[in-house]
Amino acid sequence: MRYYGILVFLVLALVVLIAGCLSSSTETCSVASELARCSPPEDCCAGTCPENCTDPGVDRAFSYDLRGSKGEIQTRLFTGTDEYAACIGATVQDEFRLTCEQRFLLSTTKKEIFLDERNTTLLKLEDPYQDRFLRDLLSILRIRANNPDDQARLAVSLVQHIPYDTVKQQEFLKGEYTPNRLPYQVLYENTGICNEKAKLLAYFLKELGYGVALLNYAEEKHMAVGILAPEGYRTPGCGNYAYIESTQPTIISQLNQDISSDPDVIILTEGKEFDTIGEEYADARELERLLTRKNGLTREEYNRARALAQKYDLSIVFR
Repeated sequence: MRYYGILVFLVLALVVLIAGCLSSSTETCSVASELARCSPPEDCCAGTCPENCTDPGVDRAFSYDLRGSKGEIQTRLFTGTDEYAACIGATVQDEFRLTCEQRFLLSTTKKEIFLDERNTTLLKLEDPYQDRFLRDLLSILRIRANNPDDQARLAVSLVQHIPYDTVKQQEFLKGEYTPNRLPYQVLYENTGICNEKAKLLAYFLKELGYGVALLNYAEEKHMAVGILAPEGYRTPGCGNYAYIESTQPTIISQLNQDISSDPDVIILTEGKEFDTIGEEYADARELERLLTRKNGLTREEYNRARALAQKYDLSIVFR
């Protein structure tokens, strides 16, 4: 009987201990508590009092091309904000996930602990401190083009012209790098791999009011952006979305030639359709037809292909 009493006591103690751990785990694994470790810079580098700003920052000029007309947007980005963004990115991608994984054995609320690709992306896109700076860039985009669809075209071209980080891409393919740059970091560092540049473009299109999805090609280890498109202009395998490549200048709806599988379509936000995509869709199909001609091009076809390449600033070698 005495041993029975001891056993009951131990069981009750274990229940209390587990309940406490569960409570602690839930609190520790909350998004807010994990991200609270990343403190925004204390100096006033938000543009409200630049004369007192202790962070000199870096000046960036981002190029774009709209129907063959080139331009650039100049802005200043700050080191302190880049470091803050790096902390958020690492926390969401690594520390938060690992911390919660260690506590999962004591929890049954897996969905509350583990963040899927959509939710980790939204955490990166919707950081309020980062948003203060990115909205300034969006304001300039809106001024450069009055037509909403042209604003989207500017955003697409701007991101496509940001240099591709080939070093990090090789590290990623070897499993030595986790793509966790926030949109601000891609701009500050003026480089990114497909995953990171796609999320920067997704931010711009989302803020411009479009329906946006990430297109994750697990087989090819590639990510692109899907923009909500009218029926008849959607990319096969991408649901209601048209494919947009973010790594280099490419026509909207023109699929990466290395892609052979269907993507996991990760819907980020509902929004409006890209109504005037017919222009890009027709140009992309025409260029594909011209570039795949086996018997060579006529002089007229050659000139047309060069005109399309110039219109979208494409890197195509013509012989």
